[in-house]
Amino acid sequence: MSRRRINVAVVGDKGVGKTSLITSAAQEVFSERPVPVLPPTRFPADFAAGSAEPVDVIAYDTSSRAEDAQGVDETIKAADVIIVCFDAQRRSTLQRLRSDWLPRITHLRAAAPVIIACCKDDSEDTLPTEQIREFMESLIREFPVIEVSIRTSSKKLRSVLDVFYQAIKTVLYPKAPLLDAGTGRLTTPCVKALLRIFLMCDLDGVSSSSNRQQQQQQRCFYLFDIWGGRQ
Repeated sequence: MSRRRINVAVVGDKGVGKTSLITSAAQEVFSERPVPVLPPTRFPADFAAGSAEPVDVIAYDTSSRAEDAQGVDETIKAADVIIVCFDAQRRSTLQRLRSDWLPRITHLRAAAPVIIACCKDDSEDTLPTEQIREFMESLIREFPVIEVSIRTSSKKLRSVLDVFYQAIKTVLYPKAPLLDAGTGRLTTPCVKALLRIFLMCDLDGVSSSSNRQQQQQQRCFYLFDIWGGRQ
């Protein structure tokens, strides 16, 4: 079976921890003096071994220099999913998610899912949890392309893998066909598909679910019989 390629762009302000996030996830090491910008980094072949299909994950580090802005834009345009990093100890990098990065991403690559990585969450100088939470909640309402926000520490190798697992998940199992990000409601095709499944399981034609019909629905969705065990 051919392997699907997933391009992951990692962007953010200078010094927020983009390079360290990639190296700590791909190589499980942390350097106090990372290189300025990594070349494209291929994750181990078994990184997403549990996914529904074999994938090659390539992470693209990006420069923070103004003269490289066009190159960053091209990386965003070519990405399947975008990780936006901010420094948990610098409020200005958090605020620039709203003022710069997310408007820029939605303009360049409107359909791409976004993961927010709260980097350097490992110090007494970290912004208050409640402050970050409230900001992120309002940001997600404003920019529905955001799939999830994850607090992470490359130095402690904490949750760095989760960031990339979530990135892969958004590409392999997209919500867009099921959920209208703007309204928070199920899409019309999704509703029609669910209705079709219900009608297929409505064995007695009375438009209500008996225990038997619920078992049938469970089999349709999960291949699992919650009363009798796996099928």
